[in-house]
Amino acid sequence: MPVKQIKSEQKEEEKIALTWKEHVVKKGETVYGISKLYKVSMDSLSLVNKGFPQGLKEGEKIFIPIKQNKTNHTLNRKDTLISSELLSVLEQAFDTSKSSKSVYKIGLMLPFYVRDNQHFIENRGALEKAKIYPKSIFAVEFYNGFLFALNSISTEDRKFELYVYDTNGQDSIRVASILEKPELKSLDLIVGPLYQSNFEVTAKFANANQIPIVSPVRQVNKVLLGNQMVYKVIPSQTGMIDQLATLLVDSFKTQNLVALVHNASPEKSLIEPLVKAYKERILLSDDTLMYAAIKVLKIDRNFSELASKFSAIKNNVVFVPSINQSYITDLFNYLVTNLSK
Repeated sequence: MPVKQIKSEQKEEEKIALTWKEHVVKKGETVYGISKLYKVSMDSLSLVNKGFPQGLKEGEKIFIPIKQNKTNHTLNRKDTLISSELLSVLEQAFDTSKSSKSVYKIGLMLPFYVRDNQHFIENRGALEKAKIYPKSIFAVEFYNGFLFALNSISTEDRKFELYVYDTNGQDSIRVASILEKPELKSLDLIVGPLYQSNFEVTAKFANANQIPIVSPVRQVNKVLLGNQMVYKVIPSQTGMIDQLATLLVDSFKTQNLVALVHNASPEKSLIEPLVKAYKERILLSDDTLMYAAIKVLKIDRNFSELASKFSAIKNNVVFVPSINQSYITDLFNYLVTNLSK
């Protein structure tokens, strides 16, 4: 499924206003009462008043967040994380500044589960909501992000031709058949497949044909051994935090946000900068009326405590900064087993 020459798009700009209402605290007033008076969340009040470090005092002026039209202050939206990392891979894989090519061919191999999705469509009831096969969600989201990334780095002199292949999960036969397609040897870059066994097979093909290849997910270091065509992309922690904070503000700022501290995971140090970046973006937002703070929970194996903090009426968004596979597996198994009851 080739997607022909993706066009570049202009940088998006947002305009933001940074003013608040003022309120003079009356005798006996509380944060709860003031939040109800102005119909704002207590978290929003606390945020714009730096947490009320001295509490409320009679006669004190405090700030009240308000929803505003976007004006004056301009914030340039940065490329997404995948955009910058993709550009880095392209620059490493082939010197785009010296290349005479105007079009680069990229093969994207992901588990779209086309047949399973077709089955979903054919068997959906007339009144049933449209949905996709759950296992294909990652592939669809990555594909959309990848297109956005290519858009952001495309220029008049540098365009991309994208070939998309459905690996059907861990189907080794399907991957082998993809590698036999005649256009594969003319690719300038391969992204995927997702699963390690299929990635290793594809990496051997890439090495034999001198085609750079990168995995869309974390792979073990052994895939790099003896294969100079494999590129391992490691996004910077600052970049990840920046993009995650932006995502939370754009899509989840009124939902139930939870960050888990796993004491044995060094990655727990990412929580503090995430909370800080999230608050900074809320303050730059044009709407601080309703905002949910990120709840930080110290949880090792007492997962029932996490479940007790979940909301029945809001989306529960959980940030788990850990590469401890055992911990992550146990956490997900607990959630799947107990929350599906």
